[in-house]
Amino acid sequence: MSSTRTATARAITARAATAGTSVRVAAVGLVTAALVLPAAASTAAPASRSTCGAGCTVVSRADIDGDGRADTTSLTRLQKGKAHLLRTVTATGRTASTKVATPWLFGNAPFYGAAAMDGVRGSEIVLRTGSGAHTQFFGVYSWRGGKLVAQKDPAGSIEWVTDGALSFSAGYSLRTVKGTKQLTRISLSRDSWEAPATFSGVRTTAQWKHGRWTPITIRTVTVPETDAMWAGAGWNVRGLPRW
Repeated sequence: MSSTRTATARAITARAATAGTSVRVAAVGLVTAALVLPAAASTAAPASRSTCGAGCTVVSRADIDGDGRADTTSLTRLQKGKAHLLRTVTATGRTASTKVATPWLFGNAPFYGAAAMDGVRGSEIVLRTGSGAHTQFFGVYSWRGGKLVAQKDPAGSIEWVTDGALSFSAGYSLRTVKGTKQLTRISLSRDSWEAPATFSGVRTTAQWKHGRWTPITIRTVTVPETDAMWAGAGWNVRGLPRW
């Protein structure tokens, strides 16, 4: 009887090892968890809500094209991490992709988050493109006319920058004023360490107009070092981590 049970157990184990597939769940930074399909998944299959080929990691299910349905956004590591392919497959199967340079990540995850930032329906995709000692660099991508397009920040830069070190304060704060999105960018540096310490730089406030962040005020400022001054650093955007 014992040998019969042992033989049966071995047969079941052998069949399970032959027929089983595996699904791996991998952490993406501190922001999200990504479902990685088996490496055997066919890259020639028609686009679907979950298609992601070999070496690809799904990073977001947010609505990107603005139709109210979940889309599938993925990243594929290229050139040993010095670049990534950003790809979105919509709920209806439409596909858009763009190659993003990520030369200085130093182990940080490229995907930062997805959040509705501008005045157009659908979420923006925020990617970390580089990391300094404390300065972080990002790209912000939107679905426009079936393509993933890089947005410029309120200062007109394609490179979005945050910092919150002892000598620098940089970041973005999003709010809605009378139904219109406004985004404020600060870029400040320390003037001195002696009390009362001050920071100087530029504060730019823009509104979403004519398909871009259009500045409404650009001010050169000198401000005291206070909690309010530091509050503008990092990402102050709902749906994105601050740091």
